[in-house]
Amino acid sequence: MIKYPTVGVITIKTIRKRILLQIISIHITTAFILTQVLFAFATDLPPQPERPTEEPTEELPQLPPPCRICGRTACGIKHGDITGNGRVEIGDAIEIFKYLAQIDNSITKAGKGSREWRAALITVQSNKINKPTIMDAIEILKYLAKMNSIIYVKYIVSPQQLKEMGWFNVTDEMVADLNRTLKRFDITTTPRIRHFISQCAHESGLGRFMREMASGEAYEGRKDLGNTQPGDGPRFKGAGFIQLTGRWNYQQFANFIGDPKVMRGVDYVAEHYPWLSAGFWWHNNNMNEFVDGGVTVLQVTRRVNGGTNGLADREEMYKRAVKIFR
Repeated sequence: MIKYPTVGVITIKTIRKRILLQIISIHITTAFILTQVLFAFATDLPPQPERPTEEPTEELPQLPPPCRICGRTACGIKHGDITGNGRVEIGDAIEIFKYLAQIDNSITKAGKGSREWRAALITVQSNKINKPTIMDAIEILKYLAKMNSIIYVKYIVSPQQLKEMGWFNVTDEMVADLNRTLKRFDITTTPRIRHFISQCAHESGLGRFMREMASGEAYEGRKDLGNTQPGDGPRFKGAGFIQLTGRWNYQQFANFIGDPKVMRGVDYVAEHYPWLSAGFWWHNNNMNEFVDGGVTVLQVTRRVNGGTNGLADREEMYKRAVKIFR
């Protein structure tokens, strides 16, 4: 048994207990003070606004389904009934033409009740399609377009007119390219068309040749054509239906259409731009304004050829053009 020394009547053990109690008392007091401080701080904070009661969200109206022709929601163009099950009558298919006309000015519509419209109706009935969907109607229109019935190209120069000129290898692609060129360079009046087509007819042998038959050596070193580099003569000999010739003309054409590959030379231009190169030359040499002044074939030939080569044939081509393009 441990004996503690005594100090008067208070033992050391008693002293130790008192010290421990004081320490505990201090901790309790400190904790109480901290609690009071925190409570006072919290009560000084501004009151938080009450959260408003959430109202039920209003249900938004359902948007109409996307247009099955152009893919837009509420496109604003009536292509027939685009709601519900998307069913349309063939008569409503005429609205498709209005849409197509907006995205391609070369496409126009046939009026309801016309021969073309009746052809569409007969086609639908013969295929036993009572209520074609819009997609069905489009497929029908594609088919009839091939038959040249409902959808037809609003030609400036038609395939039939080229054939009457005696043109070789008349294809839909070639005719479309021609008409884009005529429109782009405003070769749209009767005199302009006659002179342009007749000159191209001679230069290309009625469409048989999109590259000059000669070697092009005769153009070598021709500074008036911009041929300053060795090999420029053959490389930049006549290409396209009006025989674009010379480095300078090729470079002008390349800059105009933004295709540097044009400078590869004759084969590239002949393959990719037979009509566009011809239209560009016509435009770049102010031929529309020249023709508008009432010129002769001889005068036009001197501009195109630089001389009078093939004048008799050019005059014959022009005579044909006068009969065809009225």
